Amino acid sequence: MKDSTKLSLKELLYFLHVGAGVAFALSSPIGVSGLYRGLSTYYKREGFERKLYERLHYLRRKELVRRVQVGDEVKIILTDEGNRRVLRANVRSLSISLQKPWDRKWRLVFFDIPERKRVGRDALRNKLRELGFLMINHSVWVHPYPCEKEVDFVAAFFGMQQYVHLATTESLTNDRVLRKKFNIA
Repeated sequence: MKDSTKLSLKELLYFLHVGAGVAFALSSPIGVSGLYRGLSTYYKREGFERKLYERLHYLRRKELVRRVQVGDEVKIILTDEGNRRVLRANVRSLSISLQKPWDRKWRLVFFDIPERKRVGRDALRNKLRELGFLMINHSVWVHPYPCEKEVDFVAAFFGMQQYVHLATTESLTNDRVLRKKFNIA
């Protein structure tokens, strides 16, 4: 259980993103109280309900969430910009789990991205480096641990999924150098 005393805007956006829209009846005291009860397993604080109202109002003013009337209920859903912010935060916090013991397989990411998409290509390279990949050449990168979901997510985020390919292989020439760089047996 999280004992933080604050609900950050980033966390609230994430809750809304994960919930694909939180439904509650604003005309009823049960509405926000229901959302509060759902979040209270993570956040225990007097005045949290009022803070939640303030945060939601702030997010609406910034056009990160919007209210949609459905019968006598109001749903709070993320706008496109709200979704983009959550995705950016997810990309920033993305990591690849180190699997022990190593399964003795190499993951190769390779791409041929047109020059006109240079910004996305450079962003992809930077993120692969940040995730711990080693560059074999400018468009071929290697990692020893399973990373298919992470690579797919990053490629889609940068709009490069049609250019990015991933292969898993059990052997690479000169892999002794790679094993040493990754500090694996």
